[in-house]
Amino acid sequence: MAEKDTSLMTIKEFSALTHTPIDTLKHYDRIDILKPAYVGENRYRYYRPEQALQLTRILFGVRSQTYLADIKKLLSENDLGVTMETYRQIYGNLEERVHELQALQATIANLSYYFDFYKRHSPETLFTAYFPEHFILRSPKLKITSMMGNETNIANKFFLKGFHQNHWPHFFLGALYDENDIRSQDFSAPSYFLKIDHPEHHLPEETSYIAGGHYLCYIYRTHTLALPKAVPLYLNRLKDAKRDITGAILAMDIVNGLLTSRTSDYHTMLFARCAEKASCFTHKKRQPVKTV
Repeated sequence: MAEKDTSLMTIKEFSALTHTPIDTLKHYDRIDILKPAYVGENRYRYYRPEQALQLTRILFGVRSQTYLADIKKLLSENDLGVTMETYRQIYGNLEERVHELQALQATIANLSYYFDFYKRHSPETLFTAYFPEHFILRSPKLKITSMMGNETNIANKFFLKGFHQNHWPHFFLGALYDENDIRSQDFSAPSYFLKIDHPEHHLPEETSYIAGGHYLCYIYRTHTLALPKAVPLYLNRLKDAKRDITGAILAMDIVNGLLTSRTSDYHTMLFARCAEKASCFTHKKRQPVKTV
């Protein structure tokens, strides 16, 4: 092997230059993806500054979630066309990942938003909150067979469908009672829903538009009361307070399985739009999406 020259850098110096951990450089040496330019008799590794360009290409692949074996193959083949086609595939994969991360980010934002209600308001008290307009992916009406109902199966169906079609939903499941349910006082079969950002990606009959406005809200401890029994209590509380609602009643676990593994800590919020505030807001009709 050639003698060490003065342009070579120690592995520590090369690590500092490239902001790459020494252990990572040693691993790349072991798997023959980036060999040192020179190894001394003392087995110290030395690198040339220009090797930083090859390392940049490796790190580019790693950060785009490409397997090291595939990166090594690209480096050895050094085929421009193959490399560009690989990068195009990486671009598509990253686009999917971006959507997924945005959905996760939005879910955390929602968790924080609703958790603040839980912290600020005592259970079984009415309060008013403003919610912006949004769209939901909605299930057919389903009978509640237990206190927890059909939530798990419905959630899985929604999530899997969204993921398989690359239409990332929010991880926030809710239940909905429409005006017919309220008139009939039958709360045994709600629709379930997930908030979505792009209703155009779904069938019109699966989606609904939820108008923005001021909502009358009521929080209760989920494990103490089944949903069909909680809704009449909410309506009675509204009646006692001489407050009117319009449209659907929505229910959502604002402290849920994403925050705790103890179901005794779950809290559900019931909310419906204030009738007296309804005229203050312009409700957009976005055909062919249904309004609830």
